[in-house]
Amino acid sequence: NPTDPEACAKREAQALVLQDITKTYISQGYEIILIGDFNDWDREVLDMNGNVPTSQVIDLLKGSGQTYTLKSAGSYVSQEERYTEWYDANSDCVTDVSEFSTIDHVFVSPGMAGRIDSVQYLHFYKEGCGTYESDHYPILVRFVL
Repeated sequence: NPTDPEACAKREAQALVLQDITKTYISQGYEIILIGDFNDWDREVLDMNGNVPTSQVIDLLKGSGQTYTLKSAGSYVSQEERYTEWYDANSDCVTDVSEFSTIDHVFVSPGMAGRIDSVQYLHFYKEGCGTYESDHYPILVRFVL
């Protein structure tokens, strides 16, 4: 749950570990692609419903207060297409656009951002209860190398 205080604290601790690892690799000249279900929203690249985080998780991962900055691949996608998961908040097994959000992210270092050809949030199956598909949608990032 992106707004649960205990879960936020745990995710922030995990994000600090990833931030340190990212900073180390960037200082050694590596380019970074950081991908994951981070269970949190991005305050700069809002999802289709404009969800705003209550934690610092995404800010930490993107390099807030550090010597580096990662860019969200989501910034290449229009806001109305920006959702990666469905959470059936009212447990009625019916999808409603208010139940979609972006908690899965792809963050890239500046050198990789300059190589992005396209980004797509792939919504090629219908969500609902009793399906075999994930409640998360894939993100496709194409790079020109």
